[in-house]
Amino acid sequence: MEARSLRDLVGGGQTREAFLAENTCPALVVDPLGVERAGPIDTPSKPLPSSGASRVLGGGTEVLGPLESAKQLARMASAMIDPESQVYWLKKSDRNPFGSLITVGRAPNNDVVIAHRTVSKVHVIFTHPTETWFIADDTSANGTFLNGAPLTPKEKIPIADGDRVRLGADVVARFFQPESLWDYAQFCLGGAI
Repeated sequence: MEARSLRDLVGGGQTREAFLAENTCPALVVDPLGVERAGPIDTPSKPLPSSGASRVLGGGTEVLGPLESAKQLARMASAMIDPESQVYWLKKSDRNPFGSLITVGRAPNNDVVIAHRTVSKVHVIFTHPTETWFIADDTSANGTFLNGAPLTPKEKIPIADGDRVRLGADVVARFFQPESLWDYAQFCLGGAI
């Protein structure tokens, strides 16, 4: 299955229930190449720590000071998904003969083919022996980064919803389960699609 833009995938008037029935495996949502991001490409997925300038009101509402609010807005803007991002579903294809391994790379025999010069022939491998998904760099030439941290080749690391993956220097993606992808896309792209 070829990649589709997020705008085409989520913006077609489909209901959440129909989307989830049709899409049952996680996805890599790859930023458009050559598009400058509003913030750093390896923004951690966790909220910024507070410097003590916030306070909690009755009912648990947190009020941030002006500087903390600006930082939070900048972090959120850099995390938004571009409507032209390409969605690649992480599922087995008949091109890859390796049982339970889902391969991502430049070579045409991968389950997910990302044809970019900084992506290795087989760049990363995804597995899910249980409900938990894992990512491993397959000794790629240009490295793999998970939420900004470089991966050690061949070491399986758990990956979670919303985690940012960078393949080499140029290819930036987010990992999403179908439910999270739908909800996050509606939040980020609701007015744009």
